[in-house]
Amino acid sequence: MKEFNGLCKLFEDLDSETSKELLAEKSAKVIPALSEISADGMSGIDIFATFVMGAIASDNKITEEEYILTYPLIKAFFGDVADYALVKDYVKKNRSGNRELKQGVDEMIDALGTLSEDLKDELVTICLMICAVDGKVSSSEKRWIRQLIK
Repeated sequence: MKEFNGLCKLFEDLDSETSKELLAEKSAKVIPALSEISADGMSGIDIFATFVMGAIASDNKITEEEYILTYPLIKAFFGDVADYALVKDYVKKNRSGNRELKQGVDEMIDALGTLSEDLKDELVTICLMICAVDGKVSSSEKRWIRQLIK
């Protein structure tokens, strides 16, 4: 538990430029790996965008920092209409859909974790980074992340 809280604090304290660089670096490794193991032909970016939306929806809100950091993936999820107001409204109004999205991500990461522990670790780290980008990993975000690392 202490290690997890320390990791949360580490990511909460990162400046936005470092967060962007680290997320880009990790994404560049994870997206191709997701494409390679995809049984149903989903692209790595589609699978990754689902994880990103799960991280964003874990506290039923999206901050401007989360939006800016994840914009390219949000655009992949929503298309060209993915402005901040639309995504914020979507996350706020779709609490039941958010629960389904979070459950789907839980199931996906469990399945992926059986194939590659490194890939699972990278995805969990990316999700934690997204949750921490606004400077605080909320208790609901922590609960969701802990479910992913079970």
